[in-house]
Amino acid sequence: MDSGSRSLDRTRRFLEKFLEPADRGARLAAAWGAILELTNERAEIKVYNPNQSDEYSSTIGDVEVFLEGALVSASKCKHRPLTADDVERGLSKNSRRVDYTFVTASGITPGERGTIFKRIADAAASADVTLIETEKDFPAMLNLLGPHRRAKLGPIVLKFLRQMHELDCASEAAALWNKS
Repeated sequence: MDSGSRSLDRTRRFLEKFLEPADRGARLAAAWGAILELTNERAEIKVYNPNQSDEYSSTIGDVEVFLEGALVSASKCKHRPLTADDVERGLSKNSRRVDYTFVTASGITPGERGTIFKRIADAAASADVTLIETEKDFPAMLNLLGPHRRAKLGPIVLKFLRQMHELDCASEAAALWNKS
């Protein structure tokens, strides 16, 4: 097993390279799902292809966490800049008032930060709602995983990509993980 700092650098490099291309959002959903699986060991993590139409899906988010069969949290992953409309759509789907997280790999649409933060703060009055910005928040999360969990991140990302039938993306992830 890698030493702690070496595995941290390896994992950071892997995610930075892996998340460079958006790939219609599947990469971000798989990476976020992997982090959740590594931090929620007793939970079942389900990752859905973000390209699946929300209109025909009964899911609340792209990534959902279940404990003993009950949905306890959901996340909406956006590889492009998050918009106020994205926030409204996500919150409107959360009728069960589970913990809800917005994850963005490209920040927030310019000029909408105040509107988005206010809407998330308003929603937090009735449910736990958070915003994760990968560039800012992922490094600390990776550090908290420790070397024993970081060593599993790549294979879990691959598992979720394969479940989403993103086979080309999974091949790229495997090559990156083995190279990093």
